[in-house]
Amino acid sequence: MLELITYCWHSIKVKRRLMGYSLLCLIAMTCSVLLPYLTGVVINLLVGRSCDSTVFIGLCILLAVVYCVQAVCYYLSSLLYTYIEADSSYQIERGATSHIQHLPVTFYMDFDPGYWRRRLDDDSNGLAMWFMSAMTGILEHGCLLLIMLAVLFSISQTLFFASLVLAVAPPSLSRRSRCPSTMPAANLFKKCRTIRLLR
Repeated sequence: MLELITYCWHSIKVKRRLMGYSLLCLIAMTCSVLLPYLTGVVINLLVGRSCDSTVFIGLCILLAVVYCVQAVCYYLSSLLYTYIEADSSYQIERGATSHIQHLPVTFYMDFDPGYWRRRLDDDSNGLAMWFMSAMTGILEHGCLLLIMLAVLFSISQTLFFASLVLAVAPPSLSRRSRCPSTMPAANLFKKCRTIRLLR
């Protein structure tokens, strides 16, 4: 797996595009987290008895700016994704073609050019898309976790530490506690049958 990831990494020649794409994805994901939070703040101002018009207008402008930034980041990231995926799949296909050219002659006895051409296209595109989605998924989920923890800490420190404890505690609690609902189905059936016989 590590060799596959390294090969996909080296297949991207322009690393600046990849870094820019990752940065745009992180900004867009951060905006997607901030938008509901800012919307909730605006709603709380409208529901509250005293609503400062200056603060309300400023939050509405900030909400519009964040939404525009998210839309621009999504658009630019989609363009960069197209360039990076095409470049990476081309490099992977080029390396595979070079490898096939140096195979023994026995390989070409039942060689089907159309099949191998289609297979190379599908595999190279699949590898490039898998690497891009896996890399951005790890970055986005890691950043999302940190942002959510920061928001939770700003709302309530007690709730923050309780969430951390509950995130670690379930495996140990499930081992110690034996809930009746976890009873095997066979034992439960036997007990129900015994109750019926007693009646």
